[in-house]
Amino acid sequence: MKLAEGAVGTTQLIEQAVTSSKIADQSILPHKLADEAVTTRHIAKSAVRGPQIALQAITSAHLQREAVDNSHLAMESVGSAQLQQHAVLAGHLAPGAVTEEQLAYDSVTGEHLSPQSVSSTKLADGSVISAKLASGAVGGNALAREAVSGEHIAVCAVEEKHLADGSISDRVLQEEAVHAEHLAPGAVERRHLGENSVTSSALQSGSVSGDKLASGAVKEAHLAASIVQPHHLADHAVTSLKLSPESVSTDKLGDLSVTSIKLADGSVSASKLAALAVQSEHLAAGAVGPDSISDTSVQGRHLAPGSVGGAHIRPMSVGNGHIIPSSVSSIQIQDGSIGAAKLAEGAVASRHLAAGSVAGATWLNPR
Repeated sequence: MKLAEGAVGTTQLIEQAVTSSKIADQSILPHKLADEAVTTRHIAKSAVRGPQIALQAITSAHLQREAVDNSHLAMESVGSAQLQQHAVLAGHLAPGAVTEEQLAYDSVTGEHLSPQSVSSTKLADGSVISAKLASGAVGGNALAREAVSGEHIAVCAVEEKHLADGSISDRVLQEEAVHAEHLAPGAVERRHLGENSVTSSALQSGSVSGDKLASGAVKEAHLAASIVQPHHLADHAVTSLKLSPESVSTDKLGDLSVTSIKLADGSVSASKLAALAVQSEHLAAGAVGPDSISDTSVQGRHLAPGSVGGAHIRPMSVGNGHIIPSSVSSIQIQDGSIGAAKLAEGAVASRHLAAGSVAGATWLNPR
């Protein structure tokens, strides 16, 4: 049977009458298709290629989940407008993919940094202030040599727990930086002191006691004129062992500076005194007793005129050799004090007798 051209229309076709074998190649054009007539089951595998797709024809509604991978994306086709918030995770980023220009201002906070990720090269000069540091965050291994100067340390910030043993040396301290309140009791030992480092201005009154001085440590060259005053000396601080021979001269002593409480018993021997060192103003009243004077040490030049009274002389202590010739006048002799035993033979010549001084009772054997 022969059909005229155009004789078969939609009404002449029964359902499912047109199969693939009935359709000639390239015979289905766009205007032949009803809206949404083509579904997934009508499309052969890999049948749809670029030329078959109109511009902007594919929307998100047409894409299955995870249907688009790297191979489907043109270079630089995905911009920030195509990304949802929090859509990019660490697994989506290639190593080194995020550079400075990809980061918004203030976008990197502490939670984004991995441990040990911030090195000194990442820090701008002056960027680390106290508010950025956690308590105990700065350890010795974090500091470069000589990185910390005085300007970096807050007032009273350095406590004993912050200092390593032996960390405080003379090169890190400013002049007069260390005061008494900075030192723990017993902290300063002899090995910590430089030569000539302790001057009088560094010592509190009474701070130098006998146990602080080595034997023979105090020499004349160490003492300024009149520098030693009573308030500098602890009780019994100056013993004979502390003084070098002839180290104490008159100009080293303040007036009345040496009192009996300052001297250990027997500490002042003749070798400790310079010539003429002890003058009357240095001696407290009654300070010189019999035990204070060594044998034959008192000579005429040591005695002030009229200074020796009868109470000062021991019985039988004045012999002929102690009296300067022609030095004893009548005013020095008590009445009746010269008996026969006191006179050497031939001692009394006529020039020694005052007029009318010899009475009958004066003679032992009157003749």
